[in-house]
Amino acid sequence: MSTALIPKPEVAIEYTPFGSNDKIKLTAGIVRRFVASKTASGQEASDTDCMKFMALCKARGLNPFEGDAFLQGYDSKDGPKFSLITAHQRSEEHTSELQSH
Repeated sequence: MSTALIPKPEVAIEYTPFGSNDKIKLTAGIVRRFVASKTASGQEASDTDCMKFMALCKARGLNPFEGDAFLQGYDSKDGPKFSLITAHQRSEEHTSELQSH
C-alpha cells in the first residue's frame, strides 16, 4: 500500500457577478495568483483567507477581476494578516433599478 499523498482537488466557486452575464470561477490558487497581494515579507494568503474572500465575492456579486474586491496582505506582530476590501457598495435604490430592467 502506497503512503504517497493524493492531492485534494481545489474547491472552485462559480457565480455570475452583479451586472454581468458571464460566470466567473474562483479557486484559492486563482485568488493567490491574480487577486491577493502578498505581505511585505512575501507571505501568501492561506486557503482559509482565500475561501472567505471567495464567499464574500459570491455573496455580494463582486468581480475581483474588474476591481470590485481585493485581498490585501500585511505583516503584523502576530504574523501575516489579510484584509478583504471591497471597492464599492451598491445602494438599495440603484440595485432595485437595475433588477427591474
